[in-house]
Amino acid sequence: MTRYGIKDNQVRAFNKMIRISHQKLNLVCDMVRGLPVDRAVDVLKFSKKRVSDEVLK
Repeated sequence: MTRYGIKDNQVRAFNKMIRISHQKLNLVCDMVRGLPVDRAVDVLKFSKKRVSDEVLK
């Protein structure tokens, strides 16, 4: 079954209260999109971007 256009083995997270521009957020999301979870967490932990903490949550 697909919901929100994603497959059963994918995850989609929502956060509507991040106060940052969508261009800056998309830069960080593009860094981790398609990576395995453990690699994506490492990339976010060591990123110098301020929004990476919010994406890691």
